[in-house]
Amino acid sequence: MESAKSAFLAQCTNKYMSEQYLNMSYASANRILMVLLSLSVVTLIISFIGLLNVMEIGKLRITGAASTGAGVTNLSLTSSVSIKFVYNRNISDFGTSTIPPSVETWIATNQNNTNATQSTAFNNGSEGNGTNYGAGTYVYPFVVENDGNDNSTCINVSGQNADNFIGGTSQQEVFNTMMVENETGSCGAGAKATGWIPMNTSGGVICLNMSSEATRDEVRVHWQLGIPDDAVGTKSNTITIAAWNTC
Repeated sequence: MESAKSAFLAQCTNKYMSEQYLNMSYASANRILMVLLSLSVVTLIISFIGLLNVMEIGKLRITGAASTGAGVTNLSLTSSVSIKFVYNRNISDFGTSTIPPSVETWIATNQNNTNATQSTAFNNGSEGNGTNYGAGTYVYPFVVENDGNDNSTCINVSGQNADNFIGGTSQQEVFNTMMVENETGSCGAGAKATGWIPMNTSGGVICLNMSSEATRDEVRVHWQLGIPDDAVGTKSNTITIAAWNTC
């Protein structure tokens, strides 16, 4: 009887222990599974966070919020050298007169050309800006404007010389030009020819740095003639006024 009881108790104990072992095994397995799942979740979260970081970095690169760079802006500007005649001042008409004998007659666009010994006087000169010399019809200088954008425009004047233009042998024929600013500062101090200079086909520089500013971009080009008493006929001379970007 005791042996049977002992066997029964032993069987019960073994069964209990087996059940406990199984319970522990299931519990352990659950814990291990949960740990693995947890690790998997953690790994997934870490991977997802890493993906977010990559995406976020990509976003920053796109917007430039956290990066620097350098760009280049190109711009091309050109200089325009251009002049034009203004106020219809591109013809200087001295008119008609008789040259007195044995005397060289001097006329110019900036003086009174009336001569008591002349039966018919040449036209009197004018500065072309409201200042006239004498009365009657006036002979005007050329008025030239710099309508480009180059502040160092060089003005050159050329034409036939006195011998080819006027002729005559009894006295020395003369054909000169002179530049005067029509607006103060148009040619700048030291950048202009002063006084009369002889005309020739090669030309002469009358302004080294003509301004392009609207309030000081005009000059007057005057003419002076010395006419021998044996010069006759109608005289005409085509003048070229050229603008260059450098002299």
